[in-house]
Amino acid sequence: MNNEMIAMILSLMGMTINILSFQARKKNNLFIFQVTGSAIFLLSYCFSDGGIAVALNCLFILRGILLIVLGERGKKPLALGLMAGYLLSYAGVLLLQSPAPLEALRLVLPVVGAFLGTIGFIQSDIRTLRYWKMGDSVCWLIFNATIGLGALGGILCEVFSLCSMLISLWRFRKKEEV
Repeated sequence: MNNEMIAMILSLMGMTINILSFQARKKNNLFIFQVTGSAIFLLSYCFSDGGIAVALNCLFILRGILLIVLGERGKKPLALGLMAGYLLSYAGVLLLQSPAPLEALRLVLPVVGAFLGTIGFIQSDIRTLRYWKMGDSVCWLIFNATIGLGALGGILCEVFSLCSMLISLWRFRKKEEV
């Protein structure tokens, strides 16, 4: 089995877990699913030369674990620290790879998504979290679409995650809105 095939299988596994995460009623359960999905996507991107996605998924695992441990305490300093980490990862990739200008723009997409996702994860309201994560998903969808077959699970994950978020927003809407 070649690396691209392994990456595709792993990304499909990560996809399944991430899609299920948005059906969780409680944020801690959502975070547990997200950490697990990020760990599997990390492996997937290692096999598909994901570059910036490898570094970001390491930070996503850390983000999820810290959000579970901290609960509602210390979320804003954590978010600022993570965002600094996202920027450092991006700067590191730019320094190591010296990409062409268009490639540098493509590589900023997951960083923008990481910012949106982190802003979402520090929200108190899980509905608001889902709205921020939709922007995150769009950025990752575009990024994954440029990688190729190895990111098939990532592409499908973002399409299905967007659908899952919309379904969960509808399922868990407030009684007054019905």
